[in-house]
Amino acid sequence: MLYHGLIAGKVLQWSPSLGGAWVCGQYRHCLNLLRDPRLSSGDASPEATDLDRRLSDWMLSRDGAEHRRIRHALYPAFTPAAAAAFQGRISKVVARLVDPFAASGGGEFIREVAWPLPCLVIADLLGTEESCHQSLLDWTQQIADYLRARPTTPEQTQTANSALSRTQALFRELVDRRRNSPADDVLSRVAGDPTLDTEELSLQCAQLMFGGHETTRNLLAAGVLTLLRHPDSLQALRDDREGLIRSTVEEIARFETPALFVARKAREDIEYDGVRIQAGQNVLVCLGAANRDPARFPDPDHFDIRRTDNPHLAFGAGPHMCIGSHVARALTQAAISRLLDAFPGLHLRAEPQWTTDPGFNRLARLEIG
Repeated sequence: MLYHGLIAGKVLQWSPSLGGAWVCGQYRHCLNLLRDPRLSSGDASPEATDLDRRLSDWMLSRDGAEHRRIRHALYPAFTPAAAAAFQGRISKVVARLVDPFAASGGGEFIREVAWPLPCLVIADLLGTEESCHQSLLDWTQQIADYLRARPTTPEQTQTANSALSRTQALFRELVDRRRNSPADDVLSRVAGDPTLDTEELSLQCAQLMFGGHETTRNLLAAGVLTLLRHPDSLQALRDDREGLIRSTVEEIARFETPALFVARKAREDIEYDGVRIQAGQNVLVCLGAANRDPARFPDPDHFDIRRTDNPHLAFGAGPHMCIGSHVARALTQAAISRLLDAFPGLHLRAEPQWTTDPGFNRLARLEIG
């Protein structure tokens, strides 16, 4: 089994890779660590650039009271009810990408659909004009390229810094506009909160653009491939779309976890299960391994779209659980449903290609038709 060593071994194992880190892959302990306030999601590295320090003000890098303050202000726009209310808008963006893809007979799904879709959905929900969407997509990718590259070049840093500044400037203007003239979008639901000023809210909007870019793309692409490799499940979903689409997406998230691990840093010396984690040491919580733990998921290597007891950790857990998880679910459900409508004989055209990124379950090419 792919994750056997992380699941069956010691609760915490020391790995010298990635600068040295304690690694955990057992579901129960991963859940505990994600909820542990003694572990920080930020990184106060002395090598941090000015851009790193700007990015550290994103909600996902804050802890404690500051994190709760920002999350409390943003959360009303990302509840399950809010995601359901925006379902029509999400479906329109999905159709805008899937329908031309289908009209051309299919092709490379990552480039044409899965890569742009999450950013375009968030951009639309935030209320940006369609004419800005390609720029936001480019800027978000430039920030992602910077965060993925270690070490970085001065050119990458300069490009990402400019991308963040341009994204924030666009949202700074939009925040002020929505405070004076609300509309039916995410930004209007949070712009009136007095705890976030224009500068801070515009920065958090840049984070929201980035947040689902990698993980939701990976979830959708791997989901399509997994269904194609399990034709019985694909046919069952076709036969009972309404009854199975939600549980199918949850099982995809468990079975093909988009982000394989999340990193935490010890804020203080911690004793956990007989292991002493020193202040400043890294802890890698392996979500992919936890989601294949047989102690929590019966027959974990079996893809079962009818699995009902499925509290997977694909979107994290605890205070830093992904705030956009309900939007990601709605987007993936809508995209898979639209593909099934558009391609009655959906099939693989070529063997898919994967990237070698150790942190993500990420397809590079997926030819379908």
